[in-house]
Amino acid sequence: MAQACCLRQPSAASAPPLLSRTPTLVTWGGVAGTGIIWFTDWKLVLQYVPYIGGKFKTED
Repeated sequence: MAQACCLRQPSAASAPPLLSRTPTLVTWGGVAGTGIIWFTDWKLVLQYVPYIGGKFKTED
């Protein structure tokens, strides 16, 4: 007969620290990336986006 301690599923507390924090780190990375783009020149970044970049072209 198997003991009950061997049949339990691992809890989130027993997961590796980096693995359990991955969603939080991805979220904060997205916030930081958006913040950097926000405080820099939008045209500099958005000129490389396929559809949006066309509205920044100037005809000389």
